[in-house]
Amino acid sequence: MRVLVTGSTGFIGKNFCKYLQESGIDVLHLSRKPSKSSNTIFWNPEKEVLDQQNIDHIDVVVHLAGESVAGLWTKKKKEKIYRSRVHGTKFLAESLKRVQHPPKAFVCASAIGLYGSRKEEVLEESSSPGAGFLSTVTYEWEKAAEVLNNLSRIVHFRFGLVLGKDGGLLPKMALAYKFGLGGKIGSGEQFLSWVSVDDVCKMLFLAITKEDMQGPFNAVSPQPIQQKEFGKTLAEVLGKPFCFHMPSFLLKLFLGNQAKEMLLASTRVVPKRLFEMGYQFLDQDLRKTFLKYVKKRSKR
Repeated sequence: MRVLVTGSTGFIGKNFCKYLQESGIDVLHLSRKPSKSSNTIFWNPEKEVLDQQNIDHIDVVVHLAGESVAGLWTKKKKEKIYRSRVHGTKFLAESLKRVQHPPKAFVCASAIGLYGSRKEEVLEESSSPGAGFLSTVTYEWEKAAEVLNNLSRIVHFRFGLVLGKDGGLLPKMALAYKFGLGGKIGSGEQFLSWVSVDDVCKMLFLAITKEDMQGPFNAVSPQPIQQKEFGKTLAEVLGKPFCFHMPSFLLKLFLGNQAKEMLLASTRVVPKRLFEMGYQFLDQDLRKTFLKYVKKRSKR
């Protein structure tokens, strides 16, 4: 099996490529940086540069590339987020459509941001999209892959907050907590839907090997949790206080809609379709997951 991965230098991509290599699978990298390596293919989605001959006879494409949503949402930043996900995915899908042998499967990253902020509503794959910038981007992101309908098996993983030790939000959160900045964000009652990077790798591998796996899947653990409980658990694991409080009005004052869609959003998502196919999670307990990925508190 030959698997082409975009975003292979990112947090999820690095872990997944290592997982593939340890499984004995040939990995090709689609990169924006020119390389003399035989397993790296250059592309530039902004300028629509990609040699189609290099992407022919690929068995599976795993598309993980995309501008991070972290950082201040200036007009330029939002354009980058939108273009990298929507335009980049459409360009890649159209390029794959034109090759003589399109991939058997196209596995594409997506996000639970599709659902928007829904308070305590339990959200499944069949739930309707929400409102806001992230919902719009994610909806169009998934639609962009449709040019491969009837040619490739398409799988969308709607990722929640991905936890790991070598990237993503957790190391930054742990650092802030170590400096005594752990605490409630807004009311603290908003639901966070999380998943370990080890489970993400397992899910992605399943998607490239299981031929009847198709459509959207919520890539989250079975245990969504409110932000205040999430934070308290991390503080306890680190042996640090949980007393800092960032009021909602301050976040809205400085960040506006970005605060509403990211820091204050409540997204209570369950992995219904993964359950239906009998998926066995590696990490379901948040405390154990934190202990796995962050430095344990010292014993005195």
